[in-house]
Amino acid sequence: MKKFLISFFIFFVGMVFGLALPPLFKSIGVHHGLNKDDILPELIKVANSPIQYDKEVEEYQLVYETQENNKKISHFITLRFSPFTGEKLTSGRDKLFTKPSPSEIQRIKSKIQGTKTLEEIEQILGKPDSVFNGKPMHHAFSGKEVKSDIKTQYTYSNLSDSTEVVITLHDDGKLSTYYSGKYIGKKKKLD
Repeated sequence: MKKFLISFFIFFVGMVFGLALPPLFKSIGVHHGLNKDDILPELIKVANSPIQYDKEVEEYQLVYETQENNKKISHFITLRFSPFTGEKLTSGRDKLFTKPSPSEIQRIKSKIQGTKTLEEIEQILGKPDSVFNGKPMHHAFSGKEVKSDIKTQYTYSNLSDSTEVVITLHDDGKLSTYYSGKYIGKKKKLD
């Protein structure tokens, strides 16, 4: 499966950016003896490169934009493997988040199993630590509006030492639950 995903990614990059990448490769010296391990660091320096490096999470990302209702929407896809060497790329996410405890996830899952509404969730888990009510969402880095089907979202940050729980009510009335590690990186100052 991993080889298929790598092959598909290389195919995707080639198809989507096939016209853009060869000039970029030439401009960074790929055809002039640049070491294959230096390609990604050099590629992010090139203007309009589809690959960027996010310093906060210490990872490379494929970035592309689409247009919807006269608004540009930026998309960020984390690169787990080098599209040039196939080697696994590193990420700093482990330094920024706790690792969710499987036993804590199971404990919370068993409590809310079978619930169908946010009211039922709140009766069981209590008031959420934060509530998001379907306002237009904006990407954290670009500030551009992002399309969403979220009607309401409850975030529980204090149910566990290692796990944050996000319960989402979608526009179609269905609930979904997401378990993640808690953010332990530096707190950003908001303007």
